[in-house]
Amino acid sequence: MKTKFSKLIFLPALVFTFAIASAFTTNAVHNSKAKTMAVQGWIQHPGAPCTISAQCSDVVNVICTAPVSGIQLFAKDATGDCPTKLYRPK
Repeated sequence: MKTKFSKLIFLPALVFTFAIASAFTTNAVHNSKAKTMAVQGWIQHPGAPCTISAQCSDVVNVICTAPVSGIQLFAKDATGDCPTKLYRPK
């Protein structure tokens, strides 16, 4: 009787354990894709090249500012201009 009972319980328990492990794995993969890489923030100077300042993010959040001066930071494009707003990393 014990052998029959353990066989009836073992397979559903194994399937349940596999399902839970798969759910956690899927969730971890989903969360890791949501993270973004840091983007270099630049201070925009009218009529002058942008100067490097701090690490920011391109994910919408609070505006990214320079640590000391509090000046808004931008992303530098291929032409050397700084047109794109950046945000504080989450």
